[in-house]
Amino acid sequence: MKKRHVMWFEKFFWFVSSENYLVIGGRDAQQNELLVKRYLRPGDIYMHADVRGASSIIIRNKLGGGDVPPRTLNEAATMAISYSSAWEAKITSSAWWVHQHQVSRTAPTGEYLTPGSFMIRGKKNYLPTCQLQMGFGVMFQLDEESLERHREERKVAPMVTAEDNAMHQDDGDDNGISLSESGSEEEKNSSDAQIDDFPDVQVKICY
Repeated sequence: MKKRHVMWFEKFFWFVSSENYLVIGGRDAQQNELLVKRYLRPGDIYMHADVRGASSIIIRNKLGGGDVPPRTLNEAATMAISYSSAWEAKITSSAWWVHQHQVSRTAPTGEYLTPGSFMIRGKKNYLPTCQLQMGFGVMFQLDEESLERHREERKVAPMVTAEDNAMHQDDGDDNGISLSESGSEEEKNSSDAQIDDFPDVQVKICY
């Protein structure tokens, strides 16, 4: 059996986000230092948490840059919190992120930065509180033919804005159909199927 080639990022904590971004975290102070000095590129996102032992996280942005989508940011934030003392203490917290150019190893005059510590210039972008949830996955190496069939998977999730919601509401008014009142044909069929599955169940509502 041919031995699989080990990728450079596998010595760190890592995962591939739901939108196909590579997210890497340091296992200790030395790896945090290495991540920032060697692998943090222009356009990448640096993430951390104000919790003891929190890992330095890097979201490797795709070629061409652009904004990293919120879903990937939240998944990386969960990683930052879970690989900290918050996991053992069973407390929830929030992480924050900054752009690559805001991270510096230069300490203010008269101060000293320990290995794995960095100065952050400018505003930190705090994310909502994260749940302590971790899992694992199995990855498969595909041949060239299979790659084409999976090329459109793991796309960036579309963002729904207030303007989009307003447009959908207007469309509903124009059609004169209220889903809450009439329901779709699929929902009706689903309800009928549930009744057939459990014919003896009776629901009695008391006022």
